Amino acid sequence: MASTAEVRSHYDTPAALFELFLDDHYLSYSAGQWQDHDDLETAQTRNLTAITHTIALDADKSVLDIGCGWGAFTCQCLEQATHAHYLGLTPSPAQIAYIKHRFPNHPALRETTWQSYAQNGQRFDALVALESTEHIASYKSRRDGTAIKEYRHFFQSCAELSKDHAPLYLQTSAVQRLPRTRAELKDWNFLLHAVFAGSALPDLPILEQASDGSHTITQCDWNAEDYIKTLQAWCKRLRSNEDTFIAKFGRRQYHFYQTYLESCIRLFDSGIANLLRLRLEKK
Repeated sequence: MASTAEVRSHYDTPAALFELFLDDHYLSYSAGQWQDHDDLETAQTRNLTAITHTIALDADKSVLDIGCGWGAFTCQCLEQATHAHYLGLTPSPAQIAYIKHRFPNHPALRETTWQSYAQNGQRFDALVALESTEHIASYKSRRDGTAIKEYRHFFQSCAELSKDHAPLYLQTSAVQRLPRTRAELKDWNFLLHAVFAGSALPDLPILEQASDGSHTITQCDWNAEDYIKTLQAWCKRLRSNEDTFIAKFGRRQYHFYQTYLESCIRLFDSGIANLLRLRLEKK
């Protein structure tokens, strides 16, 4: 499992850096849902709107956002007037500060992990975890076979935080096969060790096994193309902001993020990784 320090090492990077390649409106650090002729913001709007529909969120329902990032789903809830009973969790103080600065009327936020908050005793009508599932297990625990315990702990904690039959929505990058070539292994190791230290991609079988005791999977969708298009849009924005990025954060950081995004595109395009959208329901 990624430690708080490992998670913060990536997400406590200044939001101003991510503003140079993520979408302007949501600053969403996950894939959008794309149709022909979409731009990045339209695809992100479609994705976040689809999530609210999938979990049947309305103004009277409470929702827990596990790993709220820079407030993409927070923003969606504010605009849909479903934020009265929203709670966002992140271990990153930088992300909390960013959301509070950007949204003066921000809903409730907690600087904590889901592991710590699970002991709170509060129960929600719905839970969402957008790209936080990748930090549940570590590369080491995936290799030694103990990751199943970490994923099971996550789903059991979600069940404890859920009202009866509450939906849990996961959007996550997932592994479908291991690297086969030296070039693929180079990209794989760079992402696991240089970008997301202490983390590992889940696969569908381990999520199915870990959730079986607490949840029923009611919807399962794969769409690597959505992530490829999102990553390509991020790369395009990064290149268009190259001079600004280098002036603020240096050429070395620019090349790091360029390599990161291009490595991700290759992993999704080759079939090593895929985008998984899961709707589960508490048993």
